Amino acid sequence: TTTTTTTKTATTTTATATTDDSGSGGFTVETTAGPTTTFTLSETADCTDLDAASCTSQEVCVVDESTGVCRERTCDQVFGRTVCSRIAGCAYEATINACYNETEGIDCMDIQVQQLCEDVTVASCVWYTADTFCFAADGEPPCELFSLLTCETESGGRCGVSFSKGECVGADNVDTTTATTTTSTTTSTTTELEHCVGGTNDFDEVCSCDPDCFVCDNFGAVSECTLCSNGKYLHESSCHDDCSAFLNFVEVGDAAFGRTCVNASEITTTTSTTTTVTTTTSTSAEPLDCIGGLNSEGEACVCGTSCFGCQDGVPSSCVLCVDGKFLYQGECLDSCDGIRDVLEFDTKSDFGNECVESFTCTAGTAPSGDTCACTDENCYECQVAAAHPTVTKCVTCTNFKFWYDGSCYDDCTQFPGTSAFGSRRRGRFCFEL
Repeated sequence: TTTTTTTKTATTTTATATTDDSGSGGFTVETTAGPTTTFTLSETADCTDLDAASCTSQEVCVVDESTGVCRERTCDQVFGRTVCSRIAGCAYEATINACYNETEGIDCMDIQVQQLCEDVTVASCVWYTADTFCFAADGEPPCELFSLLTCETESGGRCGVSFSKGECVGADNVDTTTATTTTSTTTSTTTELEHCVGGTNDFDEVCSCDPDCFVCDNFGAVSECTLCSNGKYLHESSCHDDCSAFLNFVEVGDAAFGRTCVNASEITTTTSTTTTVTTTTSTSAEPLDCIGGLNSEGEACVCGTSCFGCQDGVPSSCVLCVDGKFLYQGECLDSCDGIRDVLEFDTKSDFGNECVESFTCTAGTAPSGDTCACTDENCYECQVAAAHPTVTKCVTCTNFKFWYDGSCYDDCTQFPGTSAFGSRRRGRFCFEL
């Protein structure tokens, strides 16, 4: 043990004002020696022998907050190679500038930067890029560390999405959804939602709905129709030849698209009698009765510019836009710019685009407390389309990336007229000059 002893002597200095016979003033200074105090700083001090006051003079010691007793620091409470080497059982790793317990080793989960995770020499760690965490190469990360988008692929099939909980769980706990139609019953494990319009999904890929269905939402093998074609009638997410099998439901619509089975209680009936004793009954409901220029009577109708399907004669009732326009509150717009808390759901085709409501996802957590995910791994906070969780727009970037127009970039050089702003890991952006 190397010991350094420092002796300090306290002194007291007294100044007394004096006056001589001529009236001139002065001071008499007297210094008195006080008690001598000896401080001992040792490289391997026994912290338990020190009181709280002396404890703080030792770099390797710390006062336990719960007991008030001086004790030796744990390895993870030490910073710097020199102090780390003074504590038995501790070792220093230069690549991550960390002191760690030699017996327990380094916990890869404590490393939060990709480069450090990959460069650490005393542990075998793997960086999971999509979910931005570091984990032991020979271990299996808990399912809750994965986002809904990477749950199945990154876990190698060990995990699956629980849509009822809104989180990644063990494959044995994945929700099972059962869909029943008039012809068949399908049971499947729920996967990512796919919105399919006319044979094309959100990513401009080929998709398919059930026969006679033009628009549907697919959950793995389960398909739920929202708009029927070929003169079929929509009832409980399936298309049917008629509505006779459903008690108290009547058929509404005569066009090729948009026919539905409507509960009779939702229909208003009015009766008028003429002098010729001829009684006529007219039935009115609110069906989707103008599709592609024909109403439910087979007559020509107009929905409005760039609208393919609407309620005949009802303003702002569009339900399907074409010509690349975006549907919002029954209207077809060029874009969703200027509309608060919505995102553009772009199908990359001429029809089916929408302005959809969104919520803020911060560090993987939604305002409700549920798990959420930004599609950009370098995005810390983003807006997520509520009905289409794969549609996101970044608000704040992390990992030293720069934000510009909803996305994260390495620098701002590709955007003329901007300047890089920020020096921290999170919150950098390209500032328009």
